[in-house]
Amino acid sequence: MHVHVIVTEMRMPEMTGLELLRIARKEYPNITGMVLTGYEQDTELQTAVEQGEIFRLIHKLLWKLEKNFETLIRRAIVHYNLQSKHRQSGGRKLKQCKAKLKPEGTLR
Repeated sequence: MHVHVIVTEMRMPEMTGLELLRIARKEYPNITGMVLTGYEQDTELQTAVEQGEIFRLIHKLLWKLEKNFETLIRRAIVHYNLQSKHRQSGGRKLKQCKAKLKPEGTLR
């Protein structure tokens, strides 16, 4: 079984969600990661988004709205699939793949 998308809480008892994603990437380097957070400003998370470690930050108030959360999961799956096509094609169609994703930044 292959992992394609991981949705994790940022603040957990044993480790952060970002640490979990980094560990998971050792086994599944192409996963799409999404992090749930209740914090408005988290420099570490913002940096991780900017560097492509996290696909989306999801504010906890948003994920409680089932329709919005389902949409975010579907976008993460599309993102994973587009990245897979990009890797398989050797990067020839990178701009086309990115154009299919809406640039929305952090959701709050």
